[in-house]
Amino acid sequence: MQRRKAFTLIELLVVISIIGLLIGILLPALGAARATARRMEGSTKVRGIHQAMVLYAQGNGGNYPGRNETGATLAAADIAYSATDGNDVQSRYAVMLEERLVPPAILISPSDTTGKVQYQFAALPAVTPVAFNATGNYSFSLLNIDITTTQRRPEWADSTNSQAIVVSDRLVGATIATVATYDSIHSQDGWSGSLGWNDNHVTFRQDPLPDTVYGTGAPQTGDNMFIAAGLIDAHMIIINDGDAAGDEILN
Repeated sequence: MQRRKAFTLIELLVVISIIGLLIGILLPALGAARATARRMEGSTKVRGIHQAMVLYAQGNGGNYPGRNETGATLAAADIAYSATDGNDVQSRYAVMLEERLVPPAILISPSDTTGKVQYQFAALPAVTPVAFNATGNYSFSLLNIDITTTQRRPEWADSTNSQAIVVSDRLVGATIATVATYDSIHSQDGWSGSLGWNDNHVTFRQDPLPDTVYGTGAPQTGDNMFIAAGLIDAHMIIINDGDAAGDEILN
């Protein structure tokens, strides 16, 4: 009877080593592919949020959520499930949710591990509505419109300005005055994220210092998206960073 030849121990070790080597090569590639997919999905959500704002503007005198038809700030009393006026990010998102312009899940990036949506539509009588707020409810920052000394305020409208940022990925745990400390939901080694421009194109950038032009203002070279409000070139507000220290919202 012919005896079947079996693998030797050395051959088994060689096979195991090759499999381990292949896994070591493939896992980083798979991780990078997943990160790229999450970034692409996040960019799609940024574009979707801007599209919802444009849709709202069509019936609101060209103004985005947070403003009325004449461009005045909505009072807190006019915004369901928000205790603040239309200058705040959570209030503007609350308007979009109340008008059914976006589903709650669109406000959370797939790269954001701290966020969750606690908003429920009031039209469901069997469900008690939960106030929409800044505690882990959204992943994306919106243009700071609570500034009167710059061109940012008029940009909160359907201007189709390809050089103005109106939506971006949020900032995570930074010292506001020091760009070197900026992190994001995509990276803990410097800020990177999606930027949604007012003509609805989206870019992914590795730092928070893009070149912008707002309204009829002068070009801003290396414009700091997250600089503290009140300064002449401030324009983006910082939304919640998910830590126990509280939210970093500068209006």
